[in-house]
Amino acid sequence: MRRLRWLSLGLAALVMLLLAPTLWREREQLLSFEWHIAPLWLVFAGLMHAVTMGWSFLVWHLTVRRLAGIAAPGLRADFSIYYTTLLARRIPGSVWYAAGRVWLYERTGVGRSVTLAALVLEAAIIFVSGIVFFLGLLPLADSGENRLSPLLASIPPWLPPLGIVAGLVVLWPGVLERLINRVRAWRQLDPLRFNVGYLDLVVWVGLTLIVWLAAGLGFYGVVRFVYPAPLTDLAPLLLISTISILVGFISFLLPFIPLAKEFAMSLLLAAFVPLPVAIVVTILYRVVWTACDALWALLAGHFGNVALLEPDPTVAGESVSPATQP
Repeated sequence: MRRLRWLSLGLAALVMLLLAPTLWREREQLLSFEWHIAPLWLVFAGLMHAVTMGWSFLVWHLTVRRLAGIAAPGLRADFSIYYTTLLARRIPGSVWYAAGRVWLYERTGVGRSVTLAALVLEAAIIFVSGIVFFLGLLPLADSGENRLSPLLASIPPWLPPLGIVAGLVVLWPGVLERLINRVRAWRQLDPLRFNVGYLDLVVWVGLTLIVWLAAGLGFYGVVRFVYPAPLTDLAPLLLISTISILVGFISFLLPFIPLAKEFAMSLLLAAFVPLPVAIVVTILYRVVWTACDALWALLAGHFGNVALLEPDPTVAGESVSPATQP
């Protein structure tokens, strides 16, 4: 756990080191920029992070309870495992984040295949709901006076409803499972079985839409902490947050572009403020979110209660899945 915290801080420092030359070249512009520091907006951003993590945890808990059945360890154990593995997401690649959860759930009696299925399902729900949220925001993209809104507003009006319908079709029971297992078969991995219904998936996507909204509002809070962005810029800023997180989500699963989220956020935010200021806001956003993750991890370590068991080879193996139990 301590190593994960240091790695998280190290990643934040790496962002600063990579962007430091640009900041140094533009130091005069930064010094001459009219900053408007509003501390209450930083508090608001922290509250939105709490909402983001709270709703995403709820979806995770419901997913584990549905897939694991009678083997589900319960709310308190889910709380401890979910939040103590949060910081592992700051490490490039999904292996550490996934391995930590698989290892901990094995020791509560949940089979490895169940946790893997929950992780894959979580990723699919987050990504599909992010696309749906992005498409739903597009009709509001022409609000505000900036260089980004006209570009977003030029997207055909038929694309959002078509994309939303396509996302819901992908989540249809059996379709999602087949798509994921084709990818796993291509990578020579064993198939996963999802014992979930369409209503489950729709509810979880609906809950995750709240996660995307809260994350976007948290980003708006960080921007407002240093820059007086008017309310008319809220929709475009929500879109910037959504696009950046989606880019970061893809690079998290396929880490071929390090710090893709930060660079995407800086470039898009430059439509509102000078690029050096956008870089400062991006770094601040990363630091605030990392600090909040660390705080939640500490709370989980203090209040969580995970009873670790010796892994049972009949439970931990990939071939056994409590999800098939009634």
